[in-house]
Amino acid sequence: METNIHATNAAFHQTVKHQPENFQKPWMKKVILCRKLFALGVVALVAVKIASVLAGFIIIAALGWMSDKLFF
Repeated sequence: METNIHATNAAFHQTVKHQPENFQKPWMKKVILCRKLFALGVVALVAVKIASVLAGFIIIAALGWMSDKLFF
């Protein structure tokens, strides 16, 4: 067994790809990109909605505090 380990003509095994690198159809990359951009747009829209609701709460709280200081 040791003679096989140190042999100079040892077998060399290389992995072989069974599918070509451009296996996906060309339009598939565009579909994936469009889905990613759509998801990014949805996330941005949700973030803006949440920010507007939080800003509304802050404005209402500030107006309530100012009216309390001015009139009471």
